[in-house]
Amino acid sequence: MRHILQRCWQWNDWTGYLHTKDPEFLSAVERIANYFMANIPDNGLIPVDFRQPAEPAWEDSTAAIAACGLIELAKLSDGRQSEVYLNAAMKLLQALEKHSFNWNEDEDNFLTKCTGAYHDKEHEFSIIYGDYYFLEALMKLCGKELFIW
Repeated sequence: MRHILQRCWQWNDWTGYLHTKDPEFLSAVERIANYFMANIPDNGLIPVDFRQPAEPAWEDSTAAIAACGLIELAKLSDGRQSEVYLNAAMKLLQALEKHSFNWNEDEDNFLTKCTGAYHDKEHEFSIIYGDYYFLEALMKLCGKELFIW
């Protein structure tokens, strides 16, 4: 399986649906989201790869990107399915806040457990787009989103 982060970038292709209204875009994104949600660990933290060894390297930017995508899917869905997407997004954001958020006011980053790839030697550092998507997800939940896509 490709790096989970690549899957999240793919599912943020919901913008293809928004711009074309082609139901195949939406169907593809829903399949990716359903696979992702089925593999979210109980702690809500996302590993670099769902099939990695027992000692995971965590990937906060993936969780933040996924939360944004799930919030958008919740808006595009009705009833129970909308609730499922929103609950999964909340689980991811709450796990990030509880386990990975940097509350140190003397530092610039928010998320602390990002990584580039499973096989890299270094893991658990900040990546600016992780912070961006974390803030974007919070803004979406508050109804104050900035739509740049």
